[in-house]
Amino acid sequence: MPASSGPRKWAGVVLAGAATFTVGGEEMAAPTGTVVFVEDPSLERRAVADASGTTVLAIGAERGRILTPSPWETDLLTAG
Repeated sequence: MPASSGPRKWAGVVLAGAATFTVGGEEMAAPTGTVVFVEDPSLERRAVADASGTTVLAIGAERGRILTPSPWETDLLTAG
């Protein structure tokens, strides 16, 4: 997942595999089942897969607004 920040609270759930999350410069190991919640939308956040087949579900939106996909999400969707 590319690094991102912005006006969104954010949560990531490791559904399979393992990842390393970096939030505001702090790294944390995240095996399957880990939930990472970022309440401060100004913090940069990033996830990198540590194992083949890692799946992370990322959820985030600005309060009271419909989510608008970021450019990398749009590119991923159109690439199929």
